[in-house]
Amino acid sequence: MFNNSPSADNEYIIAAISYFPFLSLFLIVKFWKKHYYVKYHAGHAIIIYTFSLVILLSYILFYTLLRNIVTDTFVLNAVWGLAFSAHLLINFIYIFYCSIQAYQGKYLVIPGVTKIFYTLFNR
Repeated sequence: MFNNSPSADNEYIIAAISYFPFLSLFLIVKFWKKHYYVKYHAGHAIIIYTFSLVILLSYILFYTLLRNIVTDTFVLNAVWGLAFSAHLLINFIYIFYCSIQAYQGKYLVIPGVTKIFYTLFNR
């Protein structure tokens, strides 16, 4: 009597929600075999967040190295804060764009990320 499989509209909403942090890990496990569209976007979200985390950790490492070398810490703090804030803003805008594309039913092809997705998740 009840159909538990999500419609295309629900699948688009779930794929858009998969770009929220840490929710993509849950969704890729839940929809591993059932819905390729959700798995595609959740996998992209995981890869994008991993790249972002690596870049943020490199900012912190670079900052700690420069903090020991540079004597004028005001300029270093200002530049580091600007770079860190710009990265977070650009990442938020990009994730929001990816989420909108997922909601509209489009497969977003990001050259490096899509290739990594097919290597890791498409088995």
